[in-house]
Amino acid sequence: MSVSAPRMAVAVSTDGRDARVGVGYDGLVQWIDVASGKRVGHIPRGYYDTIADAVDTACPDLAPATMSVGFRRVFGCTVQVKRSPYLAPTTGGAVSERRTVGWNTENNVYVSVRFSPRYAAYWRPKGTSNSASYTSSISLNQLSLLVAGTSYRPLEIYRESSTGPNGSDWHIAVFDVPAGQAAMSFTGEVVARDVLADRAGLDPPARGRATVPVALTITFPPVR
Repeated sequence: MSVSAPRMAVAVSTDGRDARVGVGYDGLVQWIDVASGKRVGHIPRGYYDTIADAVDTACPDLAPATMSVGFRRVFGCTVQVKRSPYLAPTTGGAVSERRTVGWNTENNVYVSVRFSPRYAAYWRPKGTSNSASYTSSISLNQLSLLVAGTSYRPLEIYRESSTGPNGSDWHIAVFDVPAGQAAMSFTGEVVARDVLADRAGLDPPARGRATVPVALTITFPPVR
């Protein structure tokens, strides 16, 4: 994780052997021993583990041909994964406010899996080109993040509105995992609930439901 900030000079009146310089933000002070130049005390290791703080990935597309006759569904997703030892409070775009804020413990980071689904559902019987269309709501279930052989459940799931690249809300799961881990595996289910919007002269079901499994391998690149 890369951190940059303006440089500054501090004058120390003694020989510096017992002096420390502290830089604080939102309740956490990071101390540097003047004589050795080393950090001392509480060190948010996620800032210094030489691993990138973000990576993008995507779900494999689910084509209509892979679904059963009748209901046909198209599914894909864009995923952004971010890691940080600190989370600032949510701002104006949040549909539901994130409760997890502030600093994590010294050896852990928060991993936020930001999930923007692309989904469409329609119904077409054999022998016609007409299709009934549906409006759909999306939820995420059974989420898990596997890190260094341990499975972690999300601290919470919240949403940000109308900012996803697929025209849908971001669904964001926040995990608490050890710092210094570049490889992770994310699994879960996307549950879609469909409500008939346009029957197109057909006799389709009024409602539908689909569960799509999601499995992603996440690798944060090194920072040099």
